[in-house]
Amino acid sequence: MKIKPFILFVLGAVLFLSPNLYAQSESEQNPVISVAQPHYKFDLVLEGDEVAHDFVVQNKGNADLRISRVHTG
Repeated sequence: MKIKPFILFVLGAVLFLSPNLYAQSESEQNPVISVAQPHYKFDLVLEGDEVAHDFVVQNKGNADLRISRVHTG
């Protein structure tokens, strides 16, 4: 009956060492957008004046983040 422990050891080693079991599939890879300050209210601005604000955007996911649309409120 020494065969059973050996078979269990081999199966366990194969499962543990198999990189495909622990790697994420492409369907599990997603971008995750993170914006520290998603809203910003400008003070009063005279017509014709230029104003600017930098929004810091980070991708905390594991796939490319593509920004396809931005809108102002």
